[in-house]
Amino acid sequence: MALSTSQLSSLQSQDMSKIGFMQDLTDGIEKIVKSGAVHKEVEKEADVQNYSSVLLERLLQNADTYINLNNYDAADHVYKTITKDYPEDYRGWWGLIVCKTKGFN
Repeated sequence: MALSTSQLSSLQSQDMSKIGFMQDLTDGIEKIVKSGAVHKEVEKEADVQNYSSVLLERLLQNADTYINLNNYDAADHVYKTITKDYPEDYRGWWGLIVCKTKGFN
């Protein structure tokens, strides 16, 4: 892990003659290492959310294709998956209504 100058700036002026110098130094290093680990965890979570968003969009696209082909049974199956995995997204619920009414006909 590469450390930036700004991360090390607080450690550059430690007084080695001061009592507790080593403890201050190790505390500073631990702080830097932990902040890097937290940053990696945030990046990992962002990747998971991005993948989830891409997957949702793909499912919606597939369901829309089935609707356009008047294959309401297949679209219903996809929309049920969407409502189960992404219950907060209205498009899955709306798609189920479209399927049940066969396109409002």
